[in-house]
Amino acid sequence: MSPVPTVDSYMIPLEEYPTIQDRENIYHAIRTLKENLHNNSSPWQGHRLLIVLNDHGEPVGILTLKCLLKAVCLRLMEEDISCKSESVSWYFINEMRTKGRVTVREVMRPLTQFSLHQNNPVTKAARIFIKQGINYLPIKNEQRVVGILNSRELFFKYYETTKFKIVHRHWLGINFSISAFFKKSALRLIGS
Repeated sequence: MSPVPTVDSYMIPLEEYPTIQDRENIYHAIRTLKENLHNNSSPWQGHRLLIVLNDHGEPVGILTLKCLLKAVCLRLMEEDISCKSESVSWYFINEMRTKGRVTVREVMRPLTQFSLHQNNPVTKAARIFIKQGINYLPIKNEQRVVGILNSRELFFKYYETTKFKIVHRHWLGINFSISAFFKKSALRLIGS
C-alpha cells in the first residue's frame, strides 16, 4: 500500500493569493476578488479567496465568496421587512447604519478557526472539508501559515495522481476511504 500524501504537496503557497487589509470594506473586497478571478488568461480561473492582513501585514484570516455572500445578505436585511421583526437583525441593521459599512474583519474566517500542519495526510484534510462544510484550509508549519489547501485543487490533483484508487483504508480507528470523499465531491460537481 502506498503512503498517504501530505497536504503540503497539494497546498498553494500563501504568497500566490491576493491580499486585503482587515479594515477595508466588503465592496473593496468584492472588487479585489473580481479582478483576481479575471486576472488569468480565462475568466473565473483565479483564486476564489483573499488573504486578510492586519495592520502589521500579518495574515489573520481568509475571505471567501461564502463570507462575502453572507455580508451582502446582511446588507439586504435592511430592506427586508420580515427581518426587522427579529432583534438580532436589528442589531446588524443598526451596525450597518451607524458604521456605514461592513468591514472585512467582521465577515472573514480567522486563520485559527480550522487549520492543519503541513505534514498531515490529505485524508485528514478531506475529513475536515466534509465535516465542517468548508472548501479552504490554512496549512501551517511550526510558526505560521504557509499555504492554503482548497478542496477543488485537492480533488483534481489527487485524481491526476491516483485516479481515485483507495490509498488508505484505516485511519484514526475508523474505516475511511479518501476516494469516497472525492467521488462524493465529483457527484456534487456534476449535480447528482
